[in-house]
Amino acid sequence: MENNYYWRLKWLAKGVDPLEAVNELRRLQELYAQLTPEIIVDESEDPDSVLHPIFEWNNDKAAYNYRIQQARILLNNVKLSVITDGESREVSVYEVTSLRDGYKNIETFSNKDIEFVKGNIIYSLNVLKKKLKLYREFDKVLEYINKAIEVIN
Repeated sequence: MENNYYWRLKWLAKGVDPLEAVNELRRLQELYAQLTPEIIVDESEDPDSVLHPIFEWNNDKAAYNYRIQQARILLNNVKLSVITDGESREVSVYEVTSLRDGYKNIETFSNKDIEFVKGNIIYSLNVLKKKLKLYREFDKVLEYINKAIEVIN
C-alpha cells in the first residue's frame, strides 16, 4: 500500500516533510512504547530533530500563544443549561460566528451567525463521515449522519 502523507494545514508544518514527520513519530512511539505530546515536545527540543521547526522555541512568543489557547478554552468552557422539549440540555454560550469576527455570545446571534454555525456543523459531520467510511461497522451511523445533514440544510 502506497502512503501519500500530507499536511492538512500546510502552514503549520513550517517546511517539515510529512513523511519525515511520520517516520520520526513512529521512531518515538517505538522508543517510548507510547506517543504523547510531552514526548514529542521533549524530543523535538533538539535543534537537529526533524520536528524542531514545527514548534515555537521563543519562550515569550510561546507563552503568549499558550495564553491565547487558554482564552479559547475559556470561551469553549462556558456552558448554559436550557430546557428544550422538556429536557435539560447544555449548550456553549460562545460560538465562532465568522473567521473575521471571532466568538459571539449565542444570545446575540443574527441569522447570518446561525448560518455560519450550521455550515461548520455540516462541515464537521462530513469530516466525520469520511473517517467512519473506513470502517464497515459504522454504515448505520453514516445513514444517520446523512439524515442529520439533510435536516440541518
